[in-house]
Amino acid sequence: ANGQWYFGKLQNTEGTYLYVTTPYMPQSTTSQSTDAAGAITKVKGQLWGPEDSIAIRADQVSFWQNLRDDSKVSQAIREKEN
Repeated sequence: ANGQWYFGKLQNTEGTYLYVTTPYMPQSTTSQSTDAAGAITKVKGQLWGPEDSIAIRADQVSFWQNLRDDSKVSQAIREKEN
C-alpha cells in the first residue's frame, strides 16, 4: 500500500500478518540496472540492523507473486546467498 516491495520467502498467507523470511529489497525503485544482484540488498543489512525477517499487515499488501527459478531476481538471491 505504501509503494515498498520485498523479495523473500512468504509465510502465513492466511493470517493478519504476512511474514517474509530472508527478505531483500530493491536498492532503488528507479534504477534501470540490468544487474539484478547489484539491484537488491538484504533487509538485515540496513543501517538500523533489523533481523532477517519482516512482518507486514496483510491488509497493506496489494499482491504477491511467485518467482520462477530462472528469473533475474531469483538468480540474484541465489548469488547473494552463496
